[in-house]
Amino acid sequence: MTDTRIPPPSARRTALRPAGLAAALLLGLWLAAAMQAFTPDLPHAGLDASWVAVMGEAADRGLHWGRDLAFTYGPASTLVTHYGNDAYLPVTLPLLLASALLFAGCALRLASAAADATSAALFAATLALALVTAGAGATPDAVFLVMPLLPALLVLSRRRLGGATVLLAAATAAALGAVGLAKMSYPAAALPVMLVADATRTARGRVPLLTLPFAAGFLAGDLAYGQSLSDLPGFLRLQGEVVAGYSEAMALPGSLRELAAFLATAAALWLAAAASGRWGMRWRARAPAAACLAWVLFMLFKAGFVRQDLHTLIAWNGLALAAVVLALDGGWRPAVARATLALAVAGSLVVGLVGAGLPTGPSAAKLRAALAVEQTRFVATPVEQAAAAAALLGDLAGAPGALRRDREGAWRDAAAADPLPALDGGVDTIPSVQNAVLAAGLDYRPRPSFQEYSTYTDGLLAANRDFLESPRAPAWVLVGREPGADSLTIDGRYPSLAEGSLWPDLLALYRPERRIGDLLALHRRASPLDLHRGTLRRGTARLGQEVPVDGEAPAVFATVDLRPTLLGRIAGLLFRPALSSLNVTLADGTRRSYRFVSGIGRSGFVLSPLVTDADDFAALAEAAPTPPGRRVVAFAVSGNAALLAPDLSYTLQPMAPAPPAGPAPSR
Repeated sequence: MTDTRIPPPSARRTALRPAGLAAALLLGLWLAAAMQAFTPDLPHAGLDASWVAVMGEAADRGLHWGRDLAFTYGPASTLVTHYGNDAYLPVTLPLLLASALLFAGCALRLASAAADATSAALFAATLALALVTAGAGATPDAVFLVMPLLPALLVLSRRRLGGATVLLAAATAAALGAVGLAKMSYPAAALPVMLVADATRTARGRVPLLTLPFAAGFLAGDLAYGQSLSDLPGFLRLQGEVVAGYSEAMALPGSLRELAAFLATAAALWLAAAASGRWGMRWRARAPAAACLAWVLFMLFKAGFVRQDLHTLIAWNGLALAAVVLALDGGWRPAVARATLALAVAGSLVVGLVGAGLPTGPSAAKLRAALAVEQTRFVATPVEQAAAAAALLGDLAGAPGALRRDREGAWRDAAAADPLPALDGGVDTIPSVQNAVLAAGLDYRPRPSFQEYSTYTDGLLAANRDFLESPRAPAWVLVGREPGADSLTIDGRYPSLAEGSLWPDLLALYRPERRIGDLLALHRRASPLDLHRGTLRRGTARLGQEVPVDGEAPAVFATVDLRPTLLGRIAGLLFRPALSSLNVTLADGTRRSYRFVSGIGRSGFVLSPLVTDADDFAALAEAAPTPPGRRVVAFAVSGNAALLAPDLSYTLQPMAPAPPAGPAPSR
């Protein structure tokens, strides 16, 4: 009779050592290739390309997060964007490689708990299949959001950990800390998992292994990316503002069918884990692992479905990776649990790629096309990355200079494609054309929240206002539409929500100087303009009730305080806040509806006139007569009555810009 007993630990370690190390190395390198680590990105045109370039160039140009910048991404943004700045080769690429190798190594160590050498080979094949399932062009977001689960499951094991496993878990936690400098959702996903795992070990009388290395990695990453530890409090404060307002301001609804499919698949994964042998013990022992998995799945859900566009691929990608990590955990026993997890992986591929609607056509055609794309990427991406890695190793000393020359060439191409004239003194831009400013070689001086659509809380607006009033403020500010846009802001928002309450500051501190294509260049005034403000009118209105506006005033500055109900706050915490609309009636009888962001509305914005382009802004600044098609005579705020309070408060105040006196100085 065949002996099916699990070999003793010493035998397993001996059998697994060569096969396991080879599998971890190969799969780690494959994962790094899937994330396209060996091909740094170069500057190019576009809204996203603008923030990518600002993030990538910031440290090279001596800017600091928390003092000079606040954005969804942090100093280590190149881990996700792959922007080829000066830090990419010496810092970002090694960290990407280390993260990929640690991911594979932790997964292999989990699989080896109840395996032999044959199982190690099966592990390699299964993890490779999982990564293809998750997308051969695996998103760093998915990898970094799921990665905390690996060291947590290792240290939550009830068996004694060997020195190599302890070192592996601690190194992975430290890498996750450094990765946390890339995007605030990463430490938000990792830190609770680290704390739960360490608290469980402490309760069992064992030494905590993850939280301190995680914190040390975070601090080391901050220094490695050219930041100052003294700026960390400001960095965390402003990043908190970014996180606090993100869900409402950036929310984008999508397919309810895809949303339901993800929730059902994630629930099936969690239930399969709960029914498995690993957790089939006293609840007190299995609760920590269940909590860690639930948190990771929740973070994947938020990352993918708050803004339900291509972000959903992050969620499906991560779900597939999480399913395989759990299925390969050596503590699992029942075949039914493994089968359920395998179905979760397959479901991630089928539902994710089809539900996201990337290819067009009927569902069957979508699936065939998506699978064809994945098969092509599975071969093409690693081959391309292997060639890039070989080229890098072939001229390691000359690689930084070559990358810098490539970046400079890309900047020259960008300047030729979207030229800007010379402007003496510092320059900032309200529309997201930072790429053009950088390409033109202008003295770019960004306000901290440097893209208008991401300035959506009082704290971020206050940081920008402090900057505009400081000696560091630029001599020029560009306003207007981005190329190809039909408004001053994105997602159909009311146009003057672009930097909202800063408009009176812009009008007081700057005056229209010249047109540059679709942009208006504002130049710093010699002394601030004293804007004349009329009587402040306060009131309350019901949700959906129309409020009259003084149509004779040159401009009307408004605040609108719209609050969620208790149910709305819960919805915002668990998913996303209710979306609302600002409906305006113009003097010519036209009615228009726009997206409303309550965080900006509470701080204030120019309600009338309706400003949609550079010409409108110039007319506002010069107090020109407002045509009927731009003068707002009434407004109403509408939204989901179950999630939004029935009453809102508002203020309306006439505002009259006056012509400037004296020339504007250069700075």
